[in-house]
Amino acid sequence: MSEILSPLPPIEGKYVVELGKGIGHFTGELGKHAAQVLAIDFTDNKTPKNEFLNGRFNNATFMCADVSSPNLDISPDSVDLIF
Repeated sequence: MSEILSPLPPIEGKYVVELGKGIGHFTGELGKHAAQVLAIDFTDNKTPKNEFLNGRFNNATFMCADVSSPNLDISPDSVDLIF
């Protein structure tokens, strides 16, 4: 896991959007350091498992959405890093 996360810039105090979160292999690691994590996946059945595993992080929000949708309401200025 560290070989995937180590190339990232420092995320302390940052707003991170995690695309394709799946069941949350990285959500928890991101949640330990980032100010806020928005974990998004288009597969609805993955969200409850990720919430179960990583819901203890008060800075994590879980969403089922199509990230290519023009209806996805995330302000570009609010995101520091997309993972």
